[in-house]
Amino acid sequence: MRAEIEFLESAHEGIRVDLDRLVEIKFSPVQLGAFVTSLWHHTHYYDHPLLKAELAELGFWFDSTKILRGHDGDIWWSVIATLLQRCRPAPAALDQCLARLEAETPPQTLLCGVFLALCLHGYFGQADIPSLTEAFIRSGRVYDYRKDLGGFRLTRRYPTGGLSEKCALVLPAMFECFGDELRIKSPFSVGRTLGFTGGTWDKLSSIEGFHFPSPGEETLRILRRGNCAITVTLEDAAPADRVMYRRRSQTSTVECDSLIVSSIASKHAAIPVHSMILDVRIGRGAFIPDWSAAERIGGLIRSALAPQEMEVLVSIKKNVEPNGSSIGNYLEVVEALEIIRNIHSGLFDLRGKHEQLSICIDFFVKMVALERPEIDSQSLIEKIEAAILSGRLWSSERQFLSNHGVPDSVLDALEHEPLKPILSLKSVNIRSAHAGSLRDIDQRKLGSFVYNELHARQSESRFSGVILNKRRFDPVRARDALCTAYASDLSAIQDSVLENELFAIS
Repeated sequence: MRAEIEFLESAHEGIRVDLDRLVEIKFSPVQLGAFVTSLWHHTHYYDHPLLKAELAELGFWFDSTKILRGHDGDIWWSVIATLLQRCRPAPAALDQCLARLEAETPPQTLLCGVFLALCLHGYFGQADIPSLTEAFIRSGRVYDYRKDLGGFRLTRRYPTGGLSEKCALVLPAMFECFGDELRIKSPFSVGRTLGFTGGTWDKLSSIEGFHFPSPGEETLRILRRGNCAITVTLEDAAPADRVMYRRRSQTSTVECDSLIVSSIASKHAAIPVHSMILDVRIGRGAFIPDWSAAERIGGLIRSALAPQEMEVLVSIKKNVEPNGSSIGNYLEVVEALEIIRNIHSGLFDLRGKHEQLSICIDFFVKMVALERPEIDSQSLIEKIEAAILSGRLWSSERQFLSNHGVPDSVLDALEHEPLKPILSLKSVNIRSAHAGSLRDIDQRKLGSFVYNELHARQSESRFSGVILNKRRFDPVRARDALCTAYASDLSAIQDSVLENELFAIS
């Protein structure tokens, strides 16, 4: 996958690419669509026999005007032609296209790649975000629980993406613990792994038996039984966004403003709440580069959700290093459970756990303040800390997991032997070649290594991952372990390469 992504990124950036490498790289249809569109945008390779052959297998060709053509009568062609003229497609035509994205046929997936690449190149820009968001929403149904829960207020927090952030694993315990007292509930909205960051969907899926409820009555049953339901855009809740989301990593179009905004806004508009905190992470370890971009994107999302009568608080945080010390689905679950239970196995850095807990408490207090401004924040913080020490927060977490189908036997294993699956794996330390200070961790490369390389080589990938042994500015001696990798197959590990790529020591 890395070779395909590097090739796509080169084409997106207008770098001259060697099409003879198509012999070595077998693109998926969606990748081929993105690739062809980037070549059309930057260069003139239309007569290359390898490219023609790849396209011909799927029934596509370039005509004399150098425009990609395909199946007669397919509505995608009129939409793409409109986009190429830098005009807005007719809403009805765009709706029809997006409603058919789930067909999963090679032509549809290729055209999805074309559409994604056009967004990246600015053919579907900021002014078109409202219509794209509405098209995603209209591709399915809206599930509004705000009048179905007897006066409870609904709130949630949603992240734009950060490495090793575990708020969505810790906050549900707080809602379960204090929701009745505060008269608040949360239909959390979570996503899959995207790019170099892990997804809460994948993390919770590493817990045996965890079930994500379908939108509608199944989610309502969990919200009536408890105070937090982990919802996902399943089935007919914004289905077009779900398809786009899954394919953005494949086509190297993750960091496109119009796709970021329309994806996030449509998810939440499909399952609206009274208020939400948008957790925007910025910097080299995030999808959004800087403060001004975060303010712009946060403002666009707030505007996109205004018609749904949702109050949006934008919280901007700089991602200078991973929040915790674990990167990997089950590893992050175990680290989150140690935070909730106030126990310390010694596997995870205490500083990272303390930082993560303080972030979670801050978010929870702010969400409560949005809906119950009369609640004293300091008193609530003290209650949370007391609940951790007494074990009440862990009992609430157990209830939350049980409500989502996790059997008692698995809950007991998480309580009494959570490290067993990890310690049964092979492990290797990545050591420093020289002494100095840890100046930086390349979060993008670290996340890509775990989620795109290490996981891909494992028959049981949910348990594999990396635990960092150092944080930024820690002193490092020669041969100190910078991180430990856990996996059943360690063939992806080359310690000298990893050290040079992932860690900056000086």
